Amino acid sequence: MANQLARIVRNSTIELECLAHFIRYMPAVNAPLPDGDEAARAIGRDGFDAFPRAGQQRAGGRLALVPEDKR
Repeated sequence: MANQLARIVRNSTIELECLAHFIRYMPAVNAPLPDGDEAARAIGRDGFDAFPRAGQQRAGGRLALVPEDKR
């Protein structure tokens, strides 16, 4: 059981490191939006607002990458 727990901790650490690198990488490769581009800002706002809802769905047991009929 100790080996399994150590593996879970290791995998979690790797996942968090990958997420941190991704979060640092994305702003570096995406150009900032022009001040007057309200359509692009609205699209970004929609995606930003959807992020917490997706987290709540994951916490409830729904997975994004598994189709409904396979759950």
